[in-house]
Amino acid sequence: MSSGRRITSVFPVASVVCLILIFVAGGGCSEPRRETGAGGGRESGWSQITLPNVTPDAAFEAGTYAMQQWFRVSDKLPAEGTLRSFTEEYEQKGGTGRIRDGAIGYKNRMRRTATLLVLAQPSGCVVKCHVQV
Repeated sequence: MSSGRRITSVFPVASVVCLILIFVAGGGCSEPRRETGAGGGRESGWSQITLPNVTPDAAFEAGTYAMQQWFRVSDKLPAEGTLRSFTEEYEQKGGTGRIRDGAIGYKNRMRRTATLLVLAQPSGCVVKCHVQV
């Protein structure tokens, strides 16, 4: 019995970890939504996942763990369901389509900032995430 309970408690964590990996890799979400409220819709670069029967506190804890795998957390506001990272700076070869990138392998300085929102729903919660590059 305890192994079944462990699987159900790990599922929300695994869902949010997968979501974070998708948005870090630049992927999207299979759940298109058009919103103009806080957090924006998918069109504005936000990915989201609906987590039925998961409390916002559990989703926030899992999102914190997942974000810490890739970013340093700067603002952690569990009451508001908001998690933000410090801006991370890194170098990437090419990627801008310029001749210099292909010819000499010029390194471009890039910056990323991540934001995670946990929104309570009547039957669980919705987690939205965004990486600004």
